[in-house]
Amino acid sequence: MRNQTFLLKLLVILFLILATYTVFYRVLGQGFVGLDDNVYVTENPYVREGLSVKGLIWAFKTMHFGHWIPLTWLSLMSDAQLYGLNAGGYHLTNLLIHILNVLLIFLVLERITGAFWQSAMVAALFALHPLRVESVAWISERKGLLSTLFFLLTIWIYAGYAKRPHLKRYFLVALFFLLCLMSKPMLVTLPLVLLLLDFWPFERFRIKEGFNPVCYRLPGVLQKRIDRSPAIWPVLEKIPLLVIAVIFCILTVWGHQYEGAVLSFYAVPLMGRIANAAIFYTRYIGKLIWPCHLAVYYPNPGVFLPWQFMGALLILLSISGLVIWKAHRRYLVTGWLWYLTILLPVIGLIQAGQAGMMADRFTYVPLIGLLIIMVWGIPDMISGWRYRKILLVVLMLLLPAVLMIFSRFQVGLWQDSITLFEHTLKVTDDNWLIHYNLGNALILKGNTEEGISHYKEALRIRPDYAQAYYNLALVSVREERIDEGIANYREALLVDPDFEMAHNNLGIVLARRGKTEEAVFHYSEALRIRPDDANTHFNLGMLRSKQGRFIEAIKEYNEALRKRRFFPKARFHLGLAYLEIGRRRGAIDEYHHLKTMDRDLADMLFNRIY
Repeated sequence: MRNQTFLLKLLVILFLILATYTVFYRVLGQGFVGLDDNVYVTENPYVREGLSVKGLIWAFKTMHFGHWIPLTWLSLMSDAQLYGLNAGGYHLTNLLIHILNVLLIFLVLERITGAFWQSAMVAALFALHPLRVESVAWISERKGLLSTLFFLLTIWIYAGYAKRPHLKRYFLVALFFLLCLMSKPMLVTLPLVLLLLDFWPFERFRIKEGFNPVCYRLPGVLQKRIDRSPAIWPVLEKIPLLVIAVIFCILTVWGHQYEGAVLSFYAVPLMGRIANAAIFYTRYIGKLIWPCHLAVYYPNPGVFLPWQFMGALLILLSISGLVIWKAHRRYLVTGWLWYLTILLPVIGLIQAGQAGMMADRFTYVPLIGLLIIMVWGIPDMISGWRYRKILLVVLMLLLPAVLMIFSRFQVGLWQDSITLFEHTLKVTDDNWLIHYNLGNALILKGNTEEGISHYKEALRIRPDYAQAYYNLALVSVREERIDEGIANYREALLVDPDFEMAHNNLGIVLARRGKTEEAVFHYSEALRIRPDDANTHFNLGMLRSKQGRFIEAIKEYNEALRKRRFFPKARFHLGLAYLEIGRRRGAIDEYHHLKTMDRDLADMLFNRIY
């Protein structure tokens, strides 16, 4: 019997692996997309360098995008070490982590519930649902996959702890929870999820007489309290985990405040946030049931109509009332509160970063709760039906097959940036961010005019989008439409006066036009905003050299070299400036530096010296 059970489990595992691979294998031939992949990988010097001491220090110090996610950075650096900038390698890692997550869902649920077929069905529906495509096909969402892996491992370890509490197991639970948050801090509500599992399936609140919750001593008063009410222990033991969660919440909010991505209650009132939350909760349920019109970015409409809010609230209250009415079906309580609890940090009540918007990737873990309700609930609903077993077998075969068809279509949309963004524009309205990103993708492909039209469409929808003006200026200057480029740089600075790159580039264009004093002003503004920018110091040095003010030029070149030691052009022009003021020795020193950096520039400087 044991051998049969093992063989059956092995067959289920093989099915889950093959089915998941069949749906997602096409991602291995897809590239990076023009939405965050540049920031996370292709234009990130620390990631591109692979594993290094400098990269390791940066990973643990940076709050890039407002998150402290060192394990995600190290994971991407490991891929860069193995695959360079071959996107297929990064996609392979994403797919492997997703497959591991699928298997862990099956094994964890089977371990904690003892329900073999229900656990297998939840894992299959999770693996193959179209809402999973964004998390797997988008390299930048490595953080969500990795955090889920540690989330599930935490539950696995906690299952052993719940059965036989021990301090060592508890420390392991805390450690893996910490690793989960170091990958992505969304799952800060894990301690509350563990409490839900204590309710069902562990039933730790039903304490039998003589139960000893811990195998180590507690302070006297606390031990007496537990002896009188032993059911309080599952709550008390979560306090250290909640402390870890609170620390990460504070760290994340601080990081987003530093990035300027936290909206005040004045910008988005409390009632507006509550309305957003209610509507998002119901829309995610809708996308679970009918996964159509999925998009990589859903524009936030900002204000919902009162009937939308009331309708969503009525749905949520009705489901909650049903769960309370049928609370003796404990899986309903755990599944419903699992969904509500895990989505809470990104549902928009606190608007930090992207928390005030919808995203398919946010459903990666929360919808497991709804799948538990479905898979355990349907057999209960039809328990008295004559053809119950036949219907369940049909559903077990039909649902995964249908989801595979939908998901394979969705995977195909991620083949490149243009395909993905054009589809997103078809299924959403007034999507300024996707118009902007599609403009970028088209211009990279050489389709400049169409790219410009999408920039302008983004600005029609959102006139205060400085980055779109900036990119329009870049294209105009590249095509020698200088006046148009200057006008667009000025528009970008009207919207965002602290746009450092716009100041720097406007300074370059104005210098070309001979408007030196105005160019100096914009270079100075760029350095006020970002004093450590080597390029701006270099550009200002070039302008001073052109004016014949070589002492000031030398100062700027030296500043540029102080900010960036490997800067051959700065060394070359510094050598020329030294020659202009008669400091031949200084020029010779720069020649010797250049010999190890850029031989062609070194030879050019040598010819000027001698």
